[in-house]
Amino acid sequence: MKIAPAAAFVDEVLSADRKAPRKQHHTAKRIWERIRLEVPGCTPAERTVRQYVELRKLWMAEFDVFSNDVLIEKQKELVVSLLRSKLRIGCFWAVPFSFP
Repeated sequence: MKIAPAAAFVDEVLSADRKAPRKQHHTAKRIWERIRLEVPGCTPAERTVRQYVELRKLWMAEFDVFSNDVLIEKQKELVVSLLRSKLRIGCFWAVPFSFP
């Protein structure tokens, strides 16, 4: 993929944008222009950069919703529910903790 050499650059720009005021965020077109100027040998299409930026923004927004403690609790709940469903269908695991 032609965006691969610039992926780290795009991630840095988007991370910096999260700390800046909303009106100062980079557009996908501006990021594409900066890639052409600042990343030697990388020539992705503007559409490719636009799609990558959209996906990265969605991914970053997904992890902003919860604090770290909430994410850990949700992971624990998921593991417990998966273990319970495995026990219900007859797969017996040695579980190091008890279920409430």
